[in-house]
Amino acid sequence: MTLPRRLLPGSSYLITRRCIQRQFLLTPDRAIKDIFLFCLAHAAKEHEIEVHVATCLSNHFHLVVTDVEARLPAFMHWLDLHMAKCVNAYRGRWGALFEPESYSGVELIESADVFDKMIYTLINPVKSGLVGHGCEWPGFRSRPEDIDEREYVIERPRVCFSARGPVPEEVRLTFVRPRHFGDRSAEDFRETLARRCRDLEGSIRRRFDEEGRKFVGRRGVLEQDPCETPRSYEERRGLNPRIAAGRKWPRIMAIQELQTFRRQYPEALARYRGGDREVIFPAGTYAMRVRFGVRCRRPP
Repeated sequence: MTLPRRLLPGSSYLITRRCIQRQFLLTPDRAIKDIFLFCLAHAAKEHEIEVHVATCLSNHFHLVVTDVEARLPAFMHWLDLHMAKCVNAYRGRWGALFEPESYSGVELIESADVFDKMIYTLINPVKSGLVGHGCEWPGFRSRPEDIDEREYVIERPRVCFSARGPVPEEVRLTFVRPRHFGDRSAEDFRETLARRCRDLEGSIRRRFDEEGRKFVGRRGVLEQDPCETPRSYEERRGLNPRIAAGRKWPRIMAIQELQTFRRQYPEALARYRGGDREVIFPAGTYAMRVRFGVRCRRPP
C-alpha cells in the first residue's frame, strides 16, 4: 500500500508529470501547445487551483501551483486524462501517455521555496540543454512578465472534445503571483523573477561554453520524433521527496508533521474499518474525506 498523501488547503506544489518511457510525445507544435494550455486552464478552473508558472517540454511538464481547496488529485486526474485523450487523438496513437506511476507533487514549505521552484520551472528548457534562452523554447512556457498581467484565452481543441459535451468552447487562464508574495507589488515580483531567470540562464550558457557543449536548439527540438527517447541516462527508483524546504528547521518541522500524519492516519483508518464512524481523521486526509465524508481535524 502506498503511503497516504497529506493535502492541506492553500499548500503550494511543484508538479512534474513525465511521458511514458521518456518518449517525446509532447514535442511542441501549435496543437500540442493548445492542448496543454486548454487542459491546464480548464482543470485549474474546475478544481480551484492557482497556477503560478508552467513549462511543457517534449517529454514532461512542470507546474508550480497553489491548491486552494485541497483538490490536487482531482485536478491532476482531469489534466492527465484529457491531455492523454487529446494527444493520442492528435498523434494517432493509443495507450498510456504518462508514466504509470503517479505524478510528482512536492509541497513547497516557505515562500523562498515557491520562488526557487518557479525559477526552476521557467529555466528548465535551458537547464536541460535544449535552448540557450528560455524565451526561445518553441513549446509552451509561461513568462515572468505575464504574471497577474496577461489573460490567456484558449479555444477548445478540435481533436478530442465534442462540441455537444460539457467542456466550454473556450477557457481563460491567468498565471498569478503566489499568495506568499502579496506584500510585494506585482511589477516588482515580475521584475525580480525575470532578472533571476536571466542571471541563471546566463550562468548555464557560460558553463556550456566552458565545457564545449551545445544546445539542441529550437530547430532540433522541433525535428524530434515523438516516438524517440533521450539518449541520456536517467537515474530511476531514487528518492521521491514529498516536501521541499531550503531552510533546516522549517524542513525538520515539515517532516515531523508529515510523520505525525502518517502515524495518525492508519490508526484512524483501522478504527473506521472497525465500525467507528465517529473517528476523526488527521488534517490533510483526502481520499476518505472525498469518498466517504469522514470527519477531519481542522488544518493548523
